[in-house]
Amino acid sequence: MPHPNQSRSFSNTGTLSAANAGSISIDPPAAAGFPGFPPPFDSFGATGVTRFPDTFGGTGATGPSGATGLPPHPGGTGVFGPSGATGPVGATGAPPPRFDPHRGNGFGFHNDIDASGTLAEGSGTLTIGSTTTTVTTPITFGDGDYKLIDNEAGAIIFGGSGNDSVTEIAAGAQITLGNGNMVVNAPGGGSVVTVGTGDMAIALGGTGNTITAGPTNGGTSDISFIRAGSGGATVVAGDSTFVISAGGADNSITVGTGDNAIHLGGCGDHTLATITANSVTLGNGTNHVFLRGSGDTVHHGRGTDTIAALGATNETFVINAAGGNDTIQGFTASNGDVLDLSRILGGLAVAADLSNLSDFVTSATSVDAMSAAWTDTVLTITGGSGTATVTLANTGTLTLAGLIGSHSILAT
Repeated sequence: MPHPNQSRSFSNTGTLSAANAGSISIDPPAAAGFPGFPPPFDSFGATGVTRFPDTFGGTGATGPSGATGLPPHPGGTGVFGPSGATGPVGATGAPPPRFDPHRGNGFGFHNDIDASGTLAEGSGTLTIGSTTTTVTTPITFGDGDYKLIDNEAGAIIFGGSGNDSVTEIAAGAQITLGNGNMVVNAPGGGSVVTVGTGDMAIALGGTGNTITAGPTNGGTSDISFIRAGSGGATVVAGDSTFVISAGGADNSITVGTGDNAIHLGGCGDHTLATITANSVTLGNGTNHVFLRGSGDTVHHGRGTDTIAALGATNETFVINAAGGNDTIQGFTASNGDVLDLSRILGGLAVAADLSNLSDFVTSATSVDAMSAAWTDTVLTITGGSGTATVTLANTGTLTLAGLIGSHSILAT
């Protein structure tokens, strides 16, 4: 049964083909906030909808000071009047725009070519400033702010550092770019994309894509977006803040240290497609992962991870050897979900039949942070290299013996 926290996913309106190919222009990044960050989940109930993160209005101005009182005697010092009232708090700001690589948004890029334009197969155009040249693979350009539109199967593209925009219509591209604020669109599938340090937006279609992205650059946006396609993708992201989505099956997502949101199975139009056999490896920051499907494996970091398994089954959650603070929403023993404690308990004298597991793991209950009507099971695991707290949200009271009996814990 899905947990009440429902995930949001990237919009995927429009396609890119030889008949409607558009170049991508880069506007200055938004000045503040988290532009384009999709709300990881909505919370429904008495408190209404809570989105993360939203932008808040400023505090209202302080009211004027009261007038100085009249002097009590001629020539004496006047008595000060009371201070003016504090002005009202400013209104809450609107939610940030959602990420959509095919139209204008807060990240600052949009399709600026009329849909009637065409690009013949087997050719490309490279633009810097007002100069446009015709190019064919292999395509190489140096540092600067370049726009490339290409329609060559198996294209090889090397770019320098700068604020580049690359659109490859055909499949099988190899795209390697330097540092900077990069925009890459490659709908054909089978692409290999490598980018350096910068705030990037990478939108790939099809299956079998490989993406390697360096850390964000700490600039005004300081957030990067990756849409990995519809299955079989491998994504390795550096440190800092990434929003990553992937559909289909057999995806492998690895992120570094930072505040990340990973959406699996919700790649477009708010749909939640069933996906299977994905592997997610988390770093040591604050991560949000949204799952729907079966047979997924999540390797937790030693930071703070929130995993929403929305109707998913046979999910495996591997707790980090160094511990961490993890919340799993939608954990259901009867659906074959499993907590793998073998790493954190590695090297300890845990009995093969788990008869002494209570020496290392304790179970308690608490009121759920989202609703006082829900009860969470909280496990504290003490390992050789750290301690982990795992909250199984809205499960009611689960005992350690019950979890062992339902084969929901692996420890050796």
